[in-house]
Amino acid sequence: MKLTVSHWYLDCIAPNGDFFVGTATSIRQSKFHLNVVSESYGEDGRVVNRHSIAFAESAPRLTDSGPTWDCSPLKIRGQWISTVAPIEKTLLSTAREKIIYKGVAPRAEARVGIDNDFRVEGLGYAHQLLITSDGWTLPVNEARVGRYLTQQESLIRLDLTGNHAGTWVWRNGKEQELASVTDDLVALDHNVTLGLTYKKPVREGHLTDTLLTSLPVLKYLIPGRFATCGESLWRTRAVLLNGLEETDTGWAMHSLIQSPH
Repeated sequence: MKLTVSHWYLDCIAPNGDFFVGTATSIRQSKFHLNVVSESYGEDGRVVNRHSIAFAESAPRLTDSGPTWDCSPLKIRGQWISTVAPIEKTLLSTAREKIIYKGVAPRAEARVGIDNDFRVEGLGYAHQLLITSDGWTLPVNEARVGRYLTQQESLIRLDLTGNHAGTWVWRNGKEQELASVTDDLVALDHNVTLGLTYKKPVREGHLTDTLLTSLPVLKYLIPGRFATCGESLWRTRAVLLNGLEETDTGWAMHSLIQSPH
């Protein structure tokens, strides 16, 4: 029986840098079914990370205008009204593995509330990754995912390395040719680059350091090799350049997932 994973990622960053990041992951294999939800948010220099097992499906709901999320385990209520057409791309398709990326809100007007503890409103982003595999291994060694949003620009980047490598960048909903991605730079055709600076860590460490520390019962459910995946998530300032000329600046959020070899 194949392993199937549905992973939702949603974020929102206010003009002053306050931010919210939420994930909802559903893992299924035969009779095994696990739902895990998480949130990270920050304001005035503090960062809060929380995780919870959801005993009922707690994924966002997709509407005509974009996703909404009413996540009772973490008391999250959020709405993303997309201003860019959705994106869908099959990143990998073999007899054993498949990865589909759905950029359901490449740029959105977003607002999120967490009970009475936190509120943020600003530009937001949301995607869903659908993964099927023959076992508990990731089909890539590293995965970089990031977004840069302003009122003028939407730049989404995906980069996979390993046996199934590939780089995909969308600018304002249009896939870009000849793009390259590093931790600090996105280079496009026609001498356009996005530089990422002033990184602020949101989460860093292995899955065992972040998720499993909060939910130790998962140690008995998730195989050890899968649990040693590394995870880093940053909020950064970013500058868009045309040659040496600065044409735009704003906030970016980007992550790096590293799987064990």
